[in-house]
Order: sequence, then C-alpha cells, then structure tokens
Amino acid sequence: MKTSAQDPLHSYHWGNGGKAWELLKDASLSVKLETIEPGEGEQKHVHRQAQQYFFVLSGKALIGLEAETIALEKEEGLHIPPGVVHRIYNPFHDPVKFLVISQPDTATDRINIK
Repeated sequence: MKTSAQDPLHSYHWGNGGKAWELLKDASLSVKLETIEPGEGEQKHVHRQAQQYFFVLSGKALIGLEAETIALEKEEGLHIPPGVVHRIYNPFHDPVKFLVISQPDTATDRINIK
C-alpha cells in the first residue's frame, strides 16, 4: 500500500507541538513521519519490547537518553534499543521533521517516566 503525508493511514497531534502521520502500521513494524514545533517535545518514556530508529529529515532535534543527550541534524539518525529511557525534543528555532521506525509497533508498549 502506497502512503504519504498527504494520504497517510492516520494522522494525529501529540503533546503541545507534535504531529504524526502513520505511513505504515503493523503489529510488527510501524513507520511514522513526525514534526515537532520549536520549544516542544515528548515526555520521557521507555519501550520494553520495541526498538526505534529516529532519522531527521529537516531541522535539528535532541534525544535525551538515560545518561546523555544526543543532537541530531538533517540526515542523521539514532537507534534506541528496547529498555532505554528516551525522549525527543526541539529546543531550537525551527520545526524538526523526522521519521521514527518502531519494531514492533509501540501502540501498547510505552511507559511514561515522570
């Protein structure tokens, strides 16, 4: 099935400044195109089973891990193994657009960390 941001399987807003377009949704794999507005981001969380790969298409983002923060710029990516507390956020002045690939899907595999 061909999908795009103009014709995704589903799109939704998350947090205060994030938007996601589901390009592929399967129990074993999901691919999302996401954006985060300047100054916004997601809550720290962990996936017990799912691994994820974040790949920046435009802009810059920070990914906070348990013990470090990694900056990602255009055409850079980062693998997050299962069990690693993380969050992606955008403290910069321009929106960030990125792909997040999860295997398996994270729909029922997310624990928020305060």
